[in-house]
Amino acid sequence: MLRTLTLLLVLAMVAPAALALDDLNPTEENSWAFPTSTDPGAPSPIDLRQLNEDVAGQHGFIRRSEDGNGFVRGDGEPIRFWAVGGGGVGGWSEEEAAAAARWRARMGVNMARVGGTLNPKHKGAAITDVDEKTLDGFWRAVAVYKQEGIYTNISPWWAYPWNIRHIPPEWGIEGIGGDSPEGVFGAIFFDPTLQGAYRNWMRRLLTDVNPYTGIPLRDDPALAIIQIQNEDSLLFHTIKRLAVGPRKMMEKQFHDWAVDCYGSLEATRAAWNGQAVEGDDAEAGRLGVMDIWFLTDDGRGQMNEQRVRDTFRFLTEVQRNFYAEMYRFIREDLGCPQLIDASNFKTADGRYMDDAERWTFTAVDTIANNDYYGGTHVGDHAGYMIEPGDHFTARSATRALRLPIGKKQVVGHPFIITETLWVPPMPYVAEGPVLLAAYGAMNGIDAITWNAPQRPTWAHGSPHRPWIPDQGQGHPFSKWDCTDPGAMSTFPAAALIYRQGLVTPGPVVIREARSLDSIFAREEPVIAEGFSFDPNRHTLEEAIQAEARQSGGLAFLVGRVEAFYDADPALTEVMDLSPYIDADTVRSATGELALRPEPGLFTLDAPRAQGVTGFLGDAGGRFALSDVTVESADTFASVTIVPLDGEPLAQSRQVLVQIGTLARPTGWRTEPATFQRGDQELEGLRIEHTGALPWRVANTDVTVTIRNPNLTKATLLDPNGQPVRALEVQAGEGGLTIPCPPETMYIVAE
Repeated sequence: MLRTLTLLLVLAMVAPAALALDDLNPTEENSWAFPTSTDPGAPSPIDLRQLNEDVAGQHGFIRRSEDGNGFVRGDGEPIRFWAVGGGGVGGWSEEEAAAAARWRARMGVNMARVGGTLNPKHKGAAITDVDEKTLDGFWRAVAVYKQEGIYTNISPWWAYPWNIRHIPPEWGIEGIGGDSPEGVFGAIFFDPTLQGAYRNWMRRLLTDVNPYTGIPLRDDPALAIIQIQNEDSLLFHTIKRLAVGPRKMMEKQFHDWAVDCYGSLEATRAAWNGQAVEGDDAEAGRLGVMDIWFLTDDGRGQMNEQRVRDTFRFLTEVQRNFYAEMYRFIREDLGCPQLIDASNFKTADGRYMDDAERWTFTAVDTIANNDYYGGTHVGDHAGYMIEPGDHFTARSATRALRLPIGKKQVVGHPFIITETLWVPPMPYVAEGPVLLAAYGAMNGIDAITWNAPQRPTWAHGSPHRPWIPDQGQGHPFSKWDCTDPGAMSTFPAAALIYRQGLVTPGPVVIREARSLDSIFAREEPVIAEGFSFDPNRHTLEEAIQAEARQSGGLAFLVGRVEAFYDADPALTEVMDLSPYIDADTVRSATGELALRPEPGLFTLDAPRAQGVTGFLGDAGGRFALSDVTVESADTFASVTIVPLDGEPLAQSRQVLVQIGTLARPTGWRTEPATFQRGDQELEGLRIEHTGALPWRVANTDVTVTIRNPNLTKATLLDPNGQPVRALEVQAGEGGLTIPCPPETMYIVAE
């Protein structure tokens, strides 16, 4: 094991080779203009709508598989979800909403995650009132997506201040009120008034008749998952924003919990060696809850350890009990048979606290997490917008060796990624869908949700924000969007890989059993995920360095990693990983996937899916796989070959060749720059101009040979998936050789 861990550390710290900065910016000389019209209903050989049911839920409600680890349809057929977030259709016309659902189904999507906050937004509203517009948006989205065979996952509460603005003092929660409340985080776990309002909102949402379908959501199998709440946790730093009223309730509950544990307040104080913290008030029957930092590894030793452990356990049990009660309410009181998810956030210290968070989630059906990949982005509005003058770093995941699906999966519960994205201005977005599809299918992730389409189809009409004045360097544009031509162009092959299981599931390489005492003592786990990366809070450099320090971090690239809780640690099993990791490559235990961080290359070689992604020219330019050879001098590209008929590539009669490259708005320009992020000095790029529509997609230089005697011809498709022209190919006993035109995105070989 020690040898393996040493190799993991060496690989994780590999420095990437330099890339010519001009190669990141497609120009009119080395790229083609992406078309600005889309027809979601046009006939196409790569229209993946046929993978979906005629109507979502026609076979019954989605449920857990027999072993609890995955999803099955109502008829028992296994199903994975290739999903998009931000799936609301509010504000769109009927035609736009229908086009959005049809386009997403066409690109391989079979689930939409729809978020919102049901609390009333208008002045003077009672806390039990419901925002009728948001309610209508949920109902409409379920109905629209249902018609295209797309299931929904709804998330009706997010305590983020922008979503909970205009809370009136009349709500009766001490410390909450005004236009920009900071005190809503964590309140739902403690305040009975807010919990009562939440129940009323959920009752309206799930039991009122949906006017768009004629049945309540609780009776509609098109609704697959109900998420209790989005991105709030008692184990994260946001608990410090807890309002006065809920904080007093928390302190009272902590007092009662501690006295119940130790028999008296005096015995509690003795166990804590007299350690006092702000909020202790014996006369009021309250015990203060220390800042969450003291529960992290950085804060270890700064407070009495027994009080720290008790605080940790108390917060975790409160959170789990809340989820258990809301699960009971939704399942029993409201009569909803849908799967129920708790939340999807991160903890203040992933290594020592994630298992506690996941244990709270075991009170419900599914385990969820939000995780992104991206570089470091610094700017005045970098949290939501890309502007001239912003700075960023660019590092491909093929070199960084971290993927957002490296997760410890809790035995007996499906695991879903409820938000992910290769976050712009990251240039290598074309690698993301194929990487996550292949590794997600290999290690058993059950849903992957891409955040968050801003337009019905491609990002045509804007990623830009034309209402913000152009000062001669281009308009700012939206950041959290997977519909640019670099990212969504690689959806079709990725969706086929993921949904049809075109790669072999990996074995369990680590199964970790943890006792609750070990978790609350913050003992070192056998394996930890490290960062759930949030570009608004972290730098990629921090994430890589943190994960390099963790034991077994590359195991997620080798096979499935599992955890189960309240169990004897002696039951832990760890496979020897050394056969799959050497000085320059990490291979899956199945032998089908490999990552080589220098120069940056992902290789996919399965009977029904083959290809290469990364810096192809630097990696040698010729890649001989089992049934396919790819030759390319491209600086960066993702070339993926999959069957459209489900047969092995050596026998298939219809094959998709998909190529993704760099894409930027016309005129996008960057310059090298050194910049600061906190106390870090980083080498990266400064955005000199954000460009304008149309997008430009870098030319490809690729030749693909498929060793399959059944294939004799090839047709170039446009970005809408419609045939453009027949290609000149070389067909013979050795297979079909296709010189791909520079503007290739999709080719179908038959």
